Amino acid sequence: MSTKPRVLVLGLGNELLGDDAVGIIVTRELHKQLSKPLSHKASFVATNSFGYALLDLIEGYDRLIVIDSMKVAPDEVGSIREFDLDDLPSGTPSPHEISLKDLIYVGRHIGLEMPSDVKVIAIGVEGNYFQLSERVKSSLPKILEDVKSLLLKYVD
Repeated sequence: MSTKPRVLVLGLGNELLGDDAVGIIVTRELHKQLSKPLSHKASFVATNSFGYALLDLIEGYDRLIVIDSMKVAPDEVGSIREFDLDDLPSGTPSPHEISLKDLIYVGRHIGLEMPSDVKVIAIGVEGNYFQLSERVKSSLPKILEDVKSLLLKYVD
């Protein structure tokens, strides 16, 4: 029997692209706050990987919770939106990239053990580059509390 936790909390982003790093920042902070109480239930991974490189990270988990940024209107910066896998688009602009929805499908198709339950927590950002925008930075405490509440609901 595997001792691997059944839930993966996966923070995505790029730390060189300012607001795009919010998924990584939030996941690292949640790891600090929750890794001990949830150690038998959840693993936390923050990465700038994308596409097919994510297959190795998500294989073998029952549930996947992705934390990522999403560009929104200025009055929605810091907002949180939840999506199920079926809510996400399919298709990609390049054969070298793949959507999360298609990635899970491909993983299942080639016989990998993919999560059966996938949630995406999208954090509204402005899209500034090279540093976190002031609006996202000032929203971080609320973002962390909101995402933490959602995460605890999903993990139990």
